[in-house]
Amino acid sequence: MAQWPLLFFLGGHSAGGHLAALAALDQRYLKKHGLSSNNIRAVMALSGVYEIRGLEAVFGKDEQIRQEASPIHHVRAPAPRFLITYCQWDYDTLPAQARQFHQALERAGVASELVFIPKQNHISEMVNINKPDDPTAAAILRLIRQPEGRVTFGVLCRNSTW
Repeated sequence: MAQWPLLFFLGGHSAGGHLAALAALDQRYLKKHGLSSNNIRAVMALSGVYEIRGLEAVFGKDEQIRQEASPIHHVRAPAPRFLITYCQWDYDTLPAQARQFHQALERAGVASELVFIPKQNHISEMVNINKPDDPTAAAILRLIRQPEGRVTFGVLCRNSTW
């Protein structure tokens, strides 16, 4: 591992938002790489899934496996700051999951910002991120620019795997 403090931003959209949140909260994933949540400056979870429900075809019928794969079941402090977004016309379950995840983080004492993205759907949130005055891009930049410690580099990844 690197000899200097490695600090980074971790983020993703949709399944990538789920994986970013899970990696930041379930220390098993970072530990495999000699890292901990202390290395994460902040997490950007954009229109993600935070509790695995109704996805038995993907995660199987074992309730324990689905809970282990659900970021909401790993919420505890200390943890990095979170930016959580959801869209006006997002997939049906995602707005409620975003609000519940945000509330769980706040109850645990983890800094979290919940951002509603008006007039967008699950796909257009990413398609429009490069447009002037895009609310998702503005929220990400606001999070990155918050002065909290030294930043070595920033990373925004989509649908990455651990």
